[in-house]
Amino acid sequence: MTIKLNKGESFNISKEVPGLKKLMIGLGWDFTTDELDLDASVFMLGPNGKLINNDYFVYFNNLKSPDGAVHHTGDNKSGVGTDDDEAILINLDAVNHDVTDIVVVVSINDADVNGHKFGMLKDAYIRLYDEKTKKEIVKYDLDAENASNTEVEFAKIHRIGNEWTFTAIGKGTNSGLQSYLEKYS
Repeated sequence: MTIKLNKGESFNISKEVPGLKKLMIGLGWDFTTDELDLDASVFMLGPNGKLINNDYFVYFNNLKSPDGAVHHTGDNKSGVGTDDDEAILINLDAVNHDVTDIVVVVSINDADVNGHKFGMLKDAYIRLYDEKTKKEIVKYDLDAENASNTEVEFAKIHRIGNEWTFTAIGKGTNSGLQSYLEKYS
């Protein structure tokens, strides 16, 4: 049974799904008008809230973290299809011990040039599922409050000791992906 989260709610992965080591994060969306090119990015942060190293920024031009724990499956430029539009594999056992947070941001490529906003999407979501069984565990549907935004911090996976928690963030901005790089570098 899938747990549906609302903005700000958390799910303790370690307690609720003991033994889960390899998980997938699937991101999906449909268009209301024009096709948009959305890009999923992952920031692997240390206790200071910063990237532990610039190579721990995983995105369409850097598909794998140096520790091999996070693997972006590639950029879907059209968003066409019925399954996840982009996916990220995370091996929790392999995550560098200095990483405390894995933050997932979705941005609209060339949003400022094309005048694109998240309001041009429908049914945008992030879901977490077991990589081995494909069983969906958690899903968060992005709400309409981000309709005027060009990027959204969808979720965070946080580690405390040996436990991992998934939190639905849903915080949007209009500052571009570069603003997240500046925030987390």
